[in-house]
Amino acid sequence: MRDFLSKTTKLAPVIVDVHQHLGTCRVFDYKEQTEEAIIRNMDEKGIDASIVQPFPGAFPQPPKAEHDRIARMAEKHPGRIFGMCSANPHAVTRDEWMLEMEKHPSTSASSRPSGVPEIPTQPYNPCC
Repeated sequence: MRDFLSKTTKLAPVIVDVHQHLGTCRVFDYKEQTEEAIIRNMDEKGIDASIVQPFPGAFPQPPKAEHDRIARMAEKHPGRIFGMCSANPHAVTRDEWMLEMEKHPSTSASSRPSGVPEIPTQPYNPCC
């Protein structure tokens, strides 16, 4: 057993911030969370990767510009930044919601790194 353990590679833990926002938030009157601030905070705190989405108070809805910024940020920082679409179902129609989710297929198999499971998306539900 000792011989086996000496031949194995010990993996370092990976720290993932699973709830990060980019842009402005009217709900909490937050002026601007920038890409630079997110990356700086990750570097300072030793965070390996972050899942980034628009603020809940992003305007207009759906937050197309914020989704595009997040997509560019993920392309610029592969393996560190992962985008997540977020649109308020109370502020958009079902068709608008579906178009935005399809534009940024963050959970599709082709956009996921190898070994990362599919993340189910929140279905459009304007009643709750």
